[in-house]
Amino acid sequence: MTEVISVYDDGVRLDIPFEACVLYHGRDSIGGLSLGYRLLRFALNKLTDGRIPERKEITFKTAFPGPPEFDSGF
Repeated sequence: MTEVISVYDDGVRLDIPFEACVLYHGRDSIGGLSLGYRLLRFALNKLTDGRIPERKEITFKTAFPGPPEFDSGF
């Protein structure tokens, strides 16, 4: 079974497999992409008690200037 990150986007369920993230992001920083994907899956599961969140509920804070979700597509 393929692992996915599931979110609702204005009521429409999106199931995002890792492979789709690779297609969007590329393989230049595959380790960072892999770690970020797994951490997001883990965090969403813990923070939402298994509930599928609305995409607008997800925010990120990083040490980098600018919008942190630019690269992730979120």
